[in-house]
Amino acid sequence: PLIREVKYDPVKDFIPLGGPVLGVDVVSIKKGDTRFSTYKELIEYGKKNPGLKYGGPRNSLPHLSVVILLKRQGIKCKMVPYPGSVPAMKDLLAGVLDFAFPNAGGYITYKEEMTPLATLTNKPSKLVPGTPAAGELYDSPVASGWNFWTVKKGTPPDRVKVLQDAMAQVFKDPAYEKKLNEIGWEFGGKPPEDYVKVIDVTQSVLEEGVEASKWEAELKF
Repeated sequence: PLIREVKYDPVKDFIPLGGPVLGVDVVSIKKGDTRFSTYKELIEYGKKNPGLKYGGPRNSLPHLSVVILLKRQGIKCKMVPYPGSVPAMKDLLAGVLDFAFPNAGGYITYKEEMTPLATLTNKPSKLVPGTPAAGELYDSPVASGWNFWTVKKGTPPDRVKVLQDAMAQVFKDPAYEKKLNEIGWEFGGKPPEDYVKVIDVTQSVLEEGVEASKWEAELKF
């Protein structure tokens, strides 16, 4: 609703079942880039050298998290929009981009050719061991990706309970978390009562992200 008009209310029109996964996006550079090897070095380099190019899906949750961090630090970068993270990763490896923000699954696929600088999370992710969380580095909270399963408001309560109980049972299975990690997702395990809180936290960050995206679009180099 913050990006484009929609015909539904995410809180009023749906009943949450549970939050199975958390998305992890990774600020990454091409392996061998000697200009910066850590997230803080990227920040310092960007302050002194306006115009670094980065890319990914414009106005996506990870993009808005990145541009929030850039604006907070006063770093002017050129955002190159892509229809997905895979084309952006390919251009990063080809030297077209200075950095990108692929999801963890994409990063894992190309990890031999990329160096992770930070995860777009508020706590370090075990999907990218040894990589700091951007939200902790400068005490700048970001909106981590998340997924919540829901049903339409008006679904019979007995059916809702069956689905909620089934999802809660899956969350207890260690094999479920193991499989998620293998394909680049982090275990969520969020109960239905966390749904509104997750939306509220995300919305507060995205409101700042929308303004930061407008700021970015008006930058001159």
